[in-house]
Amino acid sequence: MFLEGSMVEFQIKLWGAAGFSFRINTQAGEPIVKSLNQTFKGDYNKEGLTTIDLWQYTNKLIEIHAIENLNISKDKTIAYQKMTFKSCNIISYKTGDGKVYHFSARPPINCRPHFLHK
Repeated sequence: MFLEGSMVEFQIKLWGAAGFSFRINTQAGEPIVKSLNQTFKGDYNKEGLTTIDLWQYTNKLIEIHAIENLNISKDKTIAYQKMTFKSCNIISYKTGDGKVYHFSARPPINCRPHFLHK
């Protein structure tokens, strides 16, 4: 059971050739993360781990709140409780100084996304 005002932290572990990109959408309202990239800068073909505990654009903590306290109509309560995680492999990217990183390995067979929350 979660308590009102509890902070939510997502630990996202993904494999990437040169890095990975991900987003966390809510079914209703603003996305938690519209798009974030984690790049490996030459240390290719591995799993990376990133932690998210803030909304990307507002920098507010991700918190648990009771639907009754948010003035949301009953027909929309499920939409405010559902989230979708999407990710993709990065095989090439260019840094601000013009350096290009490229690695096009395929993911290991036993590799799958890990989304953990606490």
